[in-house]
Amino acid sequence: MAAVFVGAIVWTWWRTGGDVVPSRDEGAQAVPLLGMVAAAAIALGIARLLPPRLPTLVPRLKDRSRAVTEVAVLLLCAAAFPLTALIPGPPEDYVLWKVVLLVLVPAGYLAWRRRRGPSVEILRPQHRFPVWLWALLPAALYVVLTQFGPLAPAAPTGWPDPVTLAVAATVTALTAGVGEELFYRYWMQSRLEALAGRWIGILATSLVFGLVHLGSHGAGLGVDLRIATVIASQGVFGVVVGYLWSRYRRFWVCVVLHVAVNGTLVVLHLLGLA
Repeated sequence: MAAVFVGAIVWTWWRTGGDVVPSRDEGAQAVPLLGMVAAAAIALGIARLLPPRLPTLVPRLKDRSRAVTEVAVLLLCAAAFPLTALIPGPPEDYVLWKVVLLVLVPAGYLAWRRRRGPSVEILRPQHRFPVWLWALLPAALYVVLTQFGPLAPAAPTGWPDPVTLAVAATVTALTAGVGEELFYRYWMQSRLEALAGRWIGILATSLVFGLVHLGSHGAGLGVDLRIATVIASQGVFGVVVGYLWSRYRRFWVCVVLHVAVNGTLVVLHLLGLA
Protein backbone atom coordinates (compact mmCIF):
# COMPACT_ATOMS: atom_id res chain seq x y z
CA MET A 1 0.00 0.00 0.00
CA ALA A 2 2.93 2.32 0.60
CA ALA A 3 3.74 1.86 -3.11
CA VAL A 4 0.43 3.57 -3.95
CA PHE A 5 1.55 6.70 -2.11
CA VAL A 6 5.03 6.64 -3.66
CA GLY A 7 3.54 6.15 -7.12
CA ALA A 8 1.06 9.00 -6.62
CA ILE A 9 3.83 11.34 -5.47
CA VAL A 10 6.07 10.48 -8.42
CA TRP A 11 3.24 10.72 -10.96
CA THR A 12 2.02 14.04 -9.59
CA TRP A 13 5.53 15.50 -9.48
CA TRP A 14 6.26 14.36 -13.05
CA ARG A 15 2.95 15.58 -14.51
CA THR A 16 2.71 18.92 -12.67
CA GLY A 17 6.35 19.98 -12.61
CA GLY A 18 6.42 19.75 -8.83
CA ASP A 19 3.68 22.15 -7.64
CA VAL A 20 0.20 21.32 -6.40
CA VAL A 21 -2.73 23.30 -5.01
CA PRO A 22 -3.60 21.55 -1.71
CA SER A 23 -6.62 23.72 -0.87
CA ARG A 24 -10.05 24.01 -2.47
CA ASP A 25 -10.35 27.66 -1.43
CA GLU A 26 -10.78 30.10 -4.27
CA GLY A 27 -7.50 31.85 -5.05
CA ALA A 28 -5.38 29.24 -3.23
CA GLN A 29 -1.79 29.16 -4.46
CA ALA A 30 0.36 26.20 -5.47
CA VAL A 31 3.01 24.78 -3.13
CA PRO A 32 6.00 22.51 -3.86
CA LEU A 33 4.88 18.89 -3.63
CA LEU A 34 8.25 17.54 -2.55
CA GLY A 35 8.37 20.16 0.19
CA MET A 36 5.03 18.92 1.54
CA VAL A 37 6.28 15.33 1.44
CA ALA A 38 9.55 16.33 3.15
CA ALA A 39 7.63 18.14 5.91
CA ALA A 40 5.53 15.01 6.48
CA ALA A 41 8.63 12.80 6.60
CA ILE A 42 10.36 15.13 9.08
CA ALA A 43 7.30 15.29 11.35
CA LEU A 44 6.95 11.49 11.29
CA GLY A 45 10.64 11.03 12.03
CA ILE A 46 10.57 13.44 14.95
CA ALA A 47 7.47 11.77 16.39
CA ARG A 48 9.16 8.39 16.09
CA LEU A 49 12.35 9.55 17.83
CA LEU A 50 10.80 11.60 20.62
CA PRO A 51 10.59 10.13 24.10
CA PRO A 52 8.87 8.56 25.89
CA ARG A 53 9.20 5.03 24.46
CA LEU A 54 5.50 4.35 24.44
CA PRO A 55 4.10 0.89 23.74
CA THR A 56 2.30 0.43 20.42
CA LEU A 57 -1.30 0.09 21.58
CA VAL A 58 -3.31 -1.12 18.60
CA PRO A 59 -7.06 -0.93 19.31
CA ARG A 60 -8.26 -4.22 20.78
CA LEU A 61 -10.68 -6.15 18.60
CA LYS A 62 -13.81 -7.10 20.56
CA ASP A 63 -16.11 -8.33 17.77
CA ARG A 64 -14.60 -8.95 14.33
CA SER A 65 -17.87 -9.39 12.47
CA ARG A 66 -19.34 -6.14 13.74
CA ALA A 67 -16.08 -4.25 13.16
CA VAL A 68 -15.99 -5.43 9.52
CA THR A 69 -19.60 -4.35 8.99
CA GLU A 70 -18.93 -0.97 10.58
CA VAL A 71 -15.90 -0.38 8.35
CA ALA A 72 -18.00 -1.27 5.31
CA VAL A 73 -20.64 1.30 6.27
CA LEU A 74 -17.98 3.95 6.89
CA LEU A 75 -16.46 3.24 3.47
CA LEU A 76 -19.88 3.59 1.85
CA CYS A 77 -20.34 6.99 3.54
CA ALA A 78 -16.87 8.06 2.40
CA ALA A 79 -17.50 6.89 -1.18
CA ALA A 80 -20.86 8.67 -1.31
CA PHE A 81 -19.46 12.03 -0.24
CA PRO A 82 -17.50 12.92 -3.44
CA LEU A 83 -20.55 11.96 -5.50
CA THR A 84 -22.52 14.78 -3.89
CA ALA A 85 -20.54 17.15 -6.11
CA LEU A 86 -22.72 15.88 -8.98
CA ILE A 87 -25.92 17.02 -7.23
CA PRO A 88 -27.02 20.50 -8.35
CA GLY A 89 -27.07 23.06 -5.59
CA PRO A 90 -25.27 26.03 -4.02
CA PRO A 91 -21.66 25.64 -2.79
CA GLU A 92 -22.90 25.60 0.81
CA ASP A 93 -24.38 22.15 0.16
CA TYR A 94 -20.83 20.76 0.26
CA VAL A 95 -20.67 21.48 3.99
CA LEU A 96 -24.15 20.12 4.58
CA TRP A 97 -23.38 16.84 2.82
CA LYS A 98 -20.13 16.53 4.77
CA VAL A 99 -21.98 16.86 8.08
CA VAL A 100 -24.64 14.37 7.01
CA LEU A 101 -22.40 11.68 5.48
CA LEU A 102 -19.29 11.98 7.62
CA VAL A 103 -20.82 12.80 11.01
CA LEU A 104 -24.57 12.32 11.44
CA VAL A 105 -25.11 9.08 9.52
CA PRO A 106 -22.05 7.22 10.89
CA ALA A 107 -22.59 8.58 14.41
CA GLY A 108 -26.17 7.34 14.43
CA TYR A 109 -25.24 3.99 12.94
CA LEU A 110 -22.32 3.36 15.32
CA ALA A 111 -24.40 4.41 18.32
CA TRP A 112 -27.05 1.90 17.29
CA ARG A 113 -24.42 -0.84 16.86
CA ARG A 114 -22.81 -0.03 20.19
CA ARG A 115 -25.90 -1.12 22.10
CA ARG A 116 -24.31 -4.59 22.15
CA GLY A 117 -20.98 -3.17 23.28
CA PRO A 118 -18.05 -1.69 21.33
CA SER A 119 -16.57 -3.64 18.40
CA VAL A 120 -13.11 -2.28 19.24
CA GLU A 121 -11.53 -0.85 22.37
CA ILE A 122 -9.20 2.14 21.95
CA LEU A 123 -6.25 1.93 24.33
CA ARG A 124 -4.49 5.11 25.43
CA PRO A 125 -0.78 5.09 26.34
CA GLN A 126 -0.05 6.48 29.78
CA HIS A 127 3.10 8.12 31.11
CA ARG A 128 4.03 10.18 34.15
CA PHE A 129 4.94 13.13 31.91
CA PRO A 130 1.90 14.41 29.96
CA VAL A 131 1.94 12.48 26.71
CA TRP A 132 0.07 15.21 24.85
CA LEU A 133 3.07 17.55 25.22
CA TRP A 134 5.17 15.14 23.17
CA ALA A 135 2.36 14.79 20.64
CA LEU A 136 2.19 18.55 20.10
CA LEU A 137 5.86 18.83 19.12
CA PRO A 138 5.72 16.98 15.76
CA ALA A 139 2.32 18.53 15.08
CA ALA A 140 3.71 22.04 15.64
CA LEU A 141 6.75 21.23 13.52
CA TYR A 142 4.58 20.14 10.62
CA VAL A 143 2.55 23.35 10.82
CA VAL A 144 5.69 25.51 10.90
CA LEU A 145 7.26 23.69 7.96
CA THR A 146 4.17 23.85 5.76
CA GLN A 147 2.83 27.29 6.71
CA PHE A 148 5.98 29.38 7.11
CA GLY A 149 9.32 29.76 5.37
CA PRO A 150 10.18 28.41 1.91
CA LEU A 151 7.49 25.69 2.02
CA ALA A 152 4.67 28.09 2.86
CA PRO A 153 2.04 28.77 0.20
CA ALA A 154 1.59 32.32 -0.99
CA ALA A 155 -1.39 34.13 0.49
CA PRO A 156 -4.59 33.39 -1.44
CA THR A 157 -5.86 36.10 -3.73
CA GLY A 158 -9.31 37.62 -3.43
CA TRP A 159 -10.02 37.26 0.28
CA PRO A 160 -13.72 37.73 1.17
CA ASP A 161 -14.75 40.31 3.75
CA PRO A 162 -13.58 39.57 7.32
CA VAL A 163 -16.98 38.50 8.65
CA THR A 164 -17.59 36.05 5.80
CA LEU A 165 -14.04 34.76 6.11
CA ALA A 166 -14.32 34.25 9.88
CA VAL A 167 -17.63 32.40 9.53
CA ALA A 168 -16.28 30.20 6.73
CA ALA A 169 -13.13 29.43 8.73
CA THR A 170 -15.18 28.46 11.79
CA VAL A 171 -17.39 26.16 9.73
CA THR A 172 -14.31 24.57 8.13
CA ALA A 173 -12.70 24.08 11.54
CA LEU A 174 -15.77 22.25 12.82
CA THR A 175 -16.57 20.16 9.74
CA ALA A 176 -13.01 19.37 8.60
CA GLY A 177 -10.94 19.74 11.76
CA VAL A 178 -13.40 17.97 14.05
CA GLY A 179 -15.77 16.09 11.74
CA GLU A 180 -13.16 14.57 9.43
CA GLU A 181 -10.86 13.56 12.28
CA LEU A 182 -13.76 11.92 14.06
CA PHE A 183 -14.72 10.00 10.92
CA TYR A 184 -11.32 9.01 9.56
CA ARG A 185 -9.10 8.64 12.58
CA TYR A 186 -11.35 7.88 15.57
CA TRP A 187 -13.88 5.70 13.76
CA MET A 188 -12.32 4.31 10.58
CA GLN A 189 -8.60 4.03 11.37
CA SER A 190 -9.20 2.58 14.82
CA ARG A 191 -11.27 -0.26 13.35
CA LEU A 192 -8.89 -0.89 10.45
CA GLU A 193 -5.93 -1.03 12.84
CA ALA A 194 -7.75 -3.58 15.00
CA LEU A 195 -8.65 -5.66 11.94
CA ALA A 196 -5.52 -5.44 9.80
CA GLY A 197 -2.68 -4.00 11.87
CA ARG A 198 -1.29 -0.59 12.67
CA TRP A 199 0.31 0.54 9.41
CA ILE A 200 -2.30 -0.97 7.14
CA GLY A 201 -4.89 0.90 9.17
CA ILE A 202 -2.97 4.18 8.88
CA LEU A 203 -2.26 3.88 5.15
CA ALA A 204 -5.68 2.56 4.15
CA THR A 205 -7.48 5.31 6.07
CA SER A 206 -5.16 7.97 4.63
CA LEU A 207 -5.80 6.65 1.13
CA VAL A 208 -9.55 6.92 1.63
CA PHE A 209 -9.09 10.36 3.21
CA GLY A 210 -7.21 11.52 0.12
CA LEU A 211 -9.62 10.02 -2.42
CA VAL A 212 -12.65 11.58 -0.75
CA HIS A 213 -11.25 14.98 -1.74
CA LEU A 214 -11.79 14.12 -5.44
CA GLY A 215 -15.12 15.90 -5.33
CA SER A 216 -13.57 19.24 -4.34
CA HIS A 217 -9.94 19.24 -5.50
CA GLY A 218 -8.10 19.08 -8.80
CA ALA A 219 -10.69 20.74 -11.03
CA GLY A 220 -9.50 20.83 -14.63
CA LEU A 221 -7.05 17.95 -14.25
CA GLY A 222 -7.29 14.59 -15.94
CA VAL A 223 -8.72 11.72 -13.90
CA ASP A 224 -5.34 10.03 -13.40
CA LEU A 225 -3.63 13.22 -12.26
CA ARG A 226 -6.56 14.23 -10.10
CA ILE A 227 -6.43 10.93 -8.23
CA ALA A 228 -2.65 11.07 -7.87
CA THR A 229 -2.76 14.66 -6.62
CA VAL A 230 -5.25 14.08 -3.80
CA ILE A 231 -3.30 11.01 -2.65
CA ALA A 232 0.03 12.87 -2.78
CA SER A 233 -1.25 15.91 -0.90
CA GLN A 234 -4.30 15.15 1.27
CA GLY A 235 -3.36 11.47 1.58
CA VAL A 236 0.16 12.22 2.79
CA PHE A 237 -1.22 14.69 5.32
CA GLY A 238 -3.55 11.92 6.46
CA VAL A 239 -0.54 9.69 7.15
CA VAL A 240 0.92 12.35 9.46
CA VAL A 241 -2.29 12.76 11.43
CA GLY A 242 -2.93 9.03 11.39
CA TYR A 243 0.48 8.27 12.84
CA LEU A 244 -0.01 10.77 15.64
CA TRP A 245 -3.36 9.18 16.41
CA SER A 246 -1.88 5.68 16.43
CA ARG A 247 1.06 6.69 18.63
CA TYR A 248 -0.62 8.93 21.21
CA ARG A 249 -4.40 8.32 20.92
CA ARG A 250 -5.12 11.94 21.78
CA PHE A 251 -7.99 12.89 19.47
CA TRP A 252 -7.78 16.61 20.18
CA VAL A 253 -4.14 16.69 18.99
CA CYS A 254 -5.33 15.49 15.58
CA VAL A 255 -8.02 18.18 15.58
CA VAL A 256 -5.56 20.94 16.51
CA LEU A 257 -3.16 19.88 13.74
CA HIS A 258 -5.92 19.70 11.12
CA VAL A 259 -7.38 23.07 12.11
CA ALA A 260 -3.94 24.71 12.16
CA VAL A 261 -3.04 23.46 8.69
CA ASN A 262 -6.36 24.65 7.27
CA GLY A 263 -6.61 27.93 9.13
CA THR A 264 -3.19 29.43 9.84
CA LEU A 265 -3.21 31.74 6.81
CA VAL A 266 -6.79 32.78 7.55
CA VAL A 267 -5.95 33.76 11.12
CA LEU A 268 -2.87 35.68 9.99
CA HIS A 269 -4.95 37.53 7.41
CA LEU A 270 -7.66 38.42 9.93
CA LEU A 271 -4.93 39.75 12.27
CA GLY A 272 -3.48 41.81 9.44
CA LEU A 273 -0.23 39.81 9.38
CA ALA A 274 -0.61 38.25 5.96
